Amino acid sequence: RGYEVKTEGDAFMISFQHAAQGLGFAMDVQARLHEARWPDFLLGSQEVADLAGTSADGAWRGLR
Repeated sequence: RGYEVKTEGDAFMISFQHAAQGLGFAMDVQARLHEARWPDFLLGSQEVADLAGTSADGAWRGLR
């Protein structure tokens, strides 16, 4: 398990004892964000699409 080292604004830093734990955490968070039900007003917004981008098949939306 990791622990929060510091925060700055809406960002945070987490530390793990082993790199594999950090990688597993990051992959889990990305999967959960992908599976989350995002509000239609965000997904349908051209401003958000212009800023964050979307794939042609809709498989991903968001900053990279």
